[in-house]
Amino acid sequence: MCRVAGGSRTSEADYDHIVEADSLPRPRCGDTWTRERGYAVKVAGDDWLFFANLAAAYTFGRAGHMSARSTSWSVREAVDEIKFDEQTGREVRTLHLLFGADHANRSAASDRELLTSFVASVSESPASPLFS
Repeated sequence: MCRVAGGSRTSEADYDHIVEADSLPRPRCGDTWTRERGYAVKVAGDDWLFFANLAAAYTFGRAGHMSARSTSWSVREAVDEIKFDEQTGREVRTLHLLFGADHANRSAASDRELLTSFVASVSESPASPLFS
């Protein structure tokens, strides 16, 4: 099953397309096309944001869900794809989201483990590209 949303978006973090499917495309890197595997987070009605690291994605979503305006949140496995389109002369951004398990629904122990992992990583290397 696959569902595509999008077109020319100026929301959803400026993705041109958001695709939900039963499987994710493989990571890829080349001159005109990159795909990076990671996690996407959405808090209430806000945009999907991509993180390469689960601990960072989970922490962002967990903090956002503490807002008085948040009624829901989701953390999903994802692939961030950027491909140069020669016809339009611009990069086309696609967010691929995996149907299924939502990482926002975790046990208290798993919650603590992810939050602790994020804080430890930031404390050890605040300039790390995984947490910038």
